[in-house]
Amino acid sequence: MKQFNVTNIVWDVDEYDAVIFNEKTENEFSSIAFKEGLHVAIEEIKALEKECCFEEAARVLMKHLNNPLKYHPHYTAVVNSTSAELLESQFFTGKVLDYVD
Repeated sequence: MKQFNVTNIVWDVDEYDAVIFNEKTENEFSSIAFKEGLHVAIEEIKALEKECCFEEAARVLMKHLNNPLKYHPHYTAVVNSTSAELLESQFFTGKVLDYVD
């Protein structure tokens, strides 16, 4: 039995089997390899999500909020265990410590 490796997919072929490769089969092999790659990536992301710490999750949100095409610096996200809220600030006084004892 011989093995053929086409776009990272190994096919076992007996001595008497004919293997014909053309543009259609190449595209099918590429499509299969692409889909398999996506499945592997999704499973790896799921595993990483289970292991990530709070800071890693927060940094993903910070990176998302720093996208100038979607948001400006006056947006704030409030997240708890059951909901998420996106707030837009219209006025900010800065830190006022005049009344703190």
